[in-house]
Amino acid sequence: MRNRAMMGLLGGMALVLIAGSPGAASAASDGAAALAERQAVMWSMQVHFNAIKDAIGAGNNKAVEDHASAINGFAKVLVNFFPKGSGPEAGKSRALPKIWEEWDEFTKRPEALAVESEKLMQIAKSGGDAKAMGDQFGALGKNACGTCHQNYRAPR
Repeated sequence: MRNRAMMGLLGGMALVLIAGSPGAASAASDGAAALAERQAVMWSMQVHFNAIKDAIGAGNNKAVEDHASAINGFAKVLVNFFPKGSGPEAGKSRALPKIWEEWDEFTKRPEALAVESEKLMQIAKSGGDAKAMGDQFGALGKNACGTCHQNYRAPR
């Protein structure tokens, strides 16, 4: 698991750097390419979430901080991975058309991800215990990921 988590961390950092470049994700030549990029980002975020859970259980605050930092970086560029034409019409995707229909509302959602991941980073950095980190990890899932997924992602 450690190697997988490290790959996710390194891959996530690379994607954040690339995504931070002007027009990076939106420069995809077609919706299918943009969809593939988004799915890679979401997979990487899932790796970071799993690594946080493992790190909390192991009492590894530094790993919690590092993985929460990667998620925080994704939060700042996430909407770039949802260009028009990259929804279900581009391929197999759980992204609902509602994303583009409610674009102004949707683009506000990553702010909760940034806020909740920042809180987790700070708890870990300050030497917080497993309970405090676990509680904030739960808040991150519920108040950030969960609210967006409930509104803008189709069930499996």
